Amino acid sequence: MQAALGKNMWSRAIHALRHGMADTLKQAGVSTEVIDDISGRLSEGSETNTRYTNPAGLPLMREALKHYPVITAGIERKPLQLLPWVENRQPPPWAREGKK
Repeated sequence: MQAALGKNMWSRAIHALRHGMADTLKQAGVSTEVIDDISGRLSEGSETNTRYTNPAGLPLMREALKHYPVITAGIERKPLQLLPWVENRQPPPWAREGKK
């Protein structure tokens, strides 16, 4: 991450990414309820938010996430290369034989 983000890298532990995302979205004006839905948190807001409404739908979340920077934008794209057993749809070498 340090190589990708340079001086923009947070000096805190990786779990700070979740907090940074929430703060970035809040500073961009995204509602707390939508931030909680994206983060997988239960809102501690009103009963309407916790009991009577569903989580934000994908279109609303997508719109909110447009405010979050793409931190991998500077990384060169490379073709995806699957592991041989995945590509051949076989179990991994360490898998135990199934029951007969």
